[in-house]
Amino acid sequence: MNTISNREKSMSNELELLLELLKNKNKEVLCKLSPLIKKVNWTELFRLARYHRVNPIVYKKLKQLNTELVPNQILREFHDHYLANTMRMMQLTAEMERVCSIFNLHKLNVLVLKGPVLSYQLYKDLSSRTSNDLDFLISIEDLDASTEILKDLGYQIAYEPPRLLQDWKVQNHHIEFYNYEKNCEIEVHWKLNPGPTNEPSFCEMWDKRVQIPVTTTPINSLSEEYLLFHLITHGARHGWFRMRWLTDIDQLLRLHHQHGKLILMLKRYKYSHLIGQYVQLAKALLDVELSSDLESFALTRRSQHLASQALAFIDDNINIDAPPDTFWMKKSKRYLYAIKSHSQKWQLLIRKAQPNSWDAQVLPLPRALHFLYFPLRPFIGIWRCVQKKDNH
Repeated sequence: MNTISNREKSMSNELELLLELLKNKNKEVLCKLSPLIKKVNWTELFRLARYHRVNPIVYKKLKQLNTELVPNQILREFHDHYLANTMRMMQLTAEMERVCSIFNLHKLNVLVLKGPVLSYQLYKDLSSRTSNDLDFLISIEDLDASTEILKDLGYQIAYEPPRLLQDWKVQNHHIEFYNYEKNCEIEVHWKLNPGPTNEPSFCEMWDKRVQIPVTTTPINSLSEEYLLFHLITHGARHGWFRMRWLTDIDQLLRLHHQHGKLILMLKRYKYSHLIGQYVQLAKALLDVELSSDLESFALTRRSQHLASQALAFIDDNINIDAPPDTFWMKKSKRYLYAIKSHSQKWQLLIRKAQPNSWDAQVLPLPRALHFLYFPLRPFIGIWRCVQKKDNH
């Protein structure tokens, strides 16, 4: 298979060691890393592990090394963050149980994404992953009821997209809530990804839900095929700039060896190129061994090109959600367009010609005159661009 392993840019010693520690290697193999360990800047390695949100895994691997080459101070810092993360995950678990019990009481269906649930699904503990918030997936029909419940529980809307026109349901996929007393953020999703998107319906995912025994209250989450779909599309949408997304999928594939459902699911929604992109990255960075049916998706030029683009974000520590400058902003936009399926690109083109809630925010019109947003769309778009530049 033509991989992207031999790329031109040289990898830093710290990133190279980080990747070696993330690979599924035994203690004997890890102990052979001494030459590389001697060249590492430990402060930079610690920063990288936190940036990629893999510090719990790296800490456990460093403890396995049992070598004097790892400074005690660094091990203490990893240990302190490991304990702090475990406490944080326990707090999130308690809050998740509190909120889900109220949702269950009101007979509202909710699927919990990522956070403590995913840590338990992948590692059977709460300490092997990090998490800053809770993510709930609901039916769009239950959004208003869910909002009222969260407000009653002390949550305030931290960010809500404008709902002036009907486009907001398609363009957006979540609302953010924050509870200052609990120091907890909850994202309520009605879709897995922002639109235009191709993905399973909530009803379909709910019908095949699985219960995760992480609390005494029943906690429902995504079954294997939908979880893999979510992790791959989520990682691709963020340019894979954090290694955690790759390690999550690697761990899930190790737990479930039958990958046929994953392939069918992603092919059904026209995401074969994202399977190929993941395979390219997983093999190049983590030496992951994958089944031949998965590897076959990595043979296309499109998958190889998308993987090369993602590697640029990983190599240069670029968060594509907040690009540091104009150069990376343009690269991020080109990448996000490139990962879309052909039908999504057409939907995006059509949407750009249609008015949206941000247009209505700039120029509020009574409902009877909403038809005027269509001819006014180009002018409102220019005005919004001018306002954005003035604000910067």
